[in-house]
Amino acid sequence: MTCRWPEAGVTAPQPETLVEEAAFRLLREGTRFTLSGDVDAGAAARVLQALEEKAGGGEAAELLLDEAEIIGGPAAARMVDAVRLLLDRFARLRLVRAPQALAHTLYRVGMLQPGSRLELIAPREEEGRAS
Repeated sequence: MTCRWPEAGVTAPQPETLVEEAAFRLLREGTRFTLSGDVDAGAAARVLQALEEKAGGGEAAELLLDEAEIIGGPAAARMVDAVRLLLDRFARLRLVRAPQALAHTLYRVGMLQPGSRLELIAPREEEGRAS
């Protein structure tokens, strides 16, 4: 599954900032969403609210999480709500480089079943810390 991007020579959508605060930022480029920074429960609630207001809908979407850190169980639970909202609006959703806390929570709630409209791409592993 891939998001549809413009043909060669056609201008791609410009990034739109949906939420930006000191600790995190959510951008949208067409049907590609990029979340970066530290996402605690309050930030995750603001991400969900922004997606409710401005996510749009369609065939396929991507949520890029390469630079996002989900901080704590309540934040992971709220981000599951955000994933559910995107699945309500789009026929398919790809989560790219999801933090382990979110990937594990999605697995625990049964959202990563074979044949699911949700695809997890290269989830991140927690990095070990030297003692």
